[in-house]
Amino acid sequence: EEKASTRSLHRPHQDNLLQEWQQARKTVESLQLTYDEAIERYRNALRDSFGEFNPKVSSKTILLLEDDTNIRTLLTRMLERSGCAVLQAAGGDDATAISENHRGRIDLMIADVILRDGARGIETAQRLIQLRPDVPVLFISGYPEEQLENRGILNPAKFPFRKTAFLQKPFTRAALEARMWDLI
Repeated sequence: EEKASTRSLHRPHQDNLLQEWQQARKTVESLQLTYDEAIERYRNALRDSFGEFNPKVSSKTILLLEDDTNIRTLLTRMLERSGCAVLQAAGGDDATAISENHRGRIDLMIADVILRDGARGIETAQRLIQLRPDVPVLFISGYPEEQLENRGILNPAKFPFRKTAFLQKPFTRAALEARMWDLI
């Protein structure tokens, strides 16, 4: 179910890039631009397509806990295009190890609520908070927040976190940045 969501977000993005590249190529051929000029026009087209870096979230280090490779790759690209450095974790143990071994600051953890191995991003976030008490956590899931709360999986009252938020998949880069902005 989540893979279909990822594909539906990813496919239009690929089509837009292809159209922009074809347009840039036509421009090069018609204007006989130098290589440097063509690259600059292509970069401008990409910047216009993806928007400028958001100064509130750029230059931040994000620990991303997502077990689905496709979604993790997509989110990493979104975050990197927002100017963030991304530490990727495929599971709870990976995220804990990254947190323990990363010498720099971690500005935000983005954690999938339910992981395939039966673990939960919530428990991993609790371990992270013990190691790094000031790190806010953004929980993400394909399930609605209300359903997770009703099942007892997501209960903000039980979390010792100072700052948390929830974002349901699929979401746009703008929605992700807005949630990040609230937390960072």
